[in-house]
Amino acid sequence: MITVEQIVNNQDYKTIALGPDALVAEIAEVMTSKHLSLVVICSEGGQVIGVVSWRDLVKAIAEISGDTSNIKASELLTKNPTACNIDDDIHDVLKTMIKRHFEHMPVVQYGRLVGMVNMIDILKALNAENDMVRRDNQDERV
Repeated sequence: MITVEQIVNNQDYKTIALGPDALVAEIAEVMTSKHLSLVVICSEGGQVIGVVSWRDLVKAIAEISGDTSNIKASELLTKNPTACNIDDDIHDVLKTMIKRHFEHMPVVQYGRLVGMVNMIDILKALNAENDMVRRDNQDERV
């Protein structure tokens, strides 16, 4: 069984979290500079409040005529997003992501953000697991 923790521990990037008072421009700059399509919004204590996606940003800009520079993350985030726990099996996480049409999911431990997983991370881990099983099966046949 591969856990979310194994994926998070092997990532070559850090999860970016912003506070609820982050402005649209800051969120967009972080997403652009870090090549992200989703940013987690956390309280000062690290509790996940919500997420802001590119879709949320575009929707806010489209719906508001005029100056959007004072819009805060707290005004456009998706509240109480589905998250997984650090010790969850990635097969279960992948099933949830497929069912709910997610590409990313915050990872929590004791209610606090500890990382983020995405479908690519999970698929890479599953592919590596399948390669190991295939090699083991070939070794048994020899």
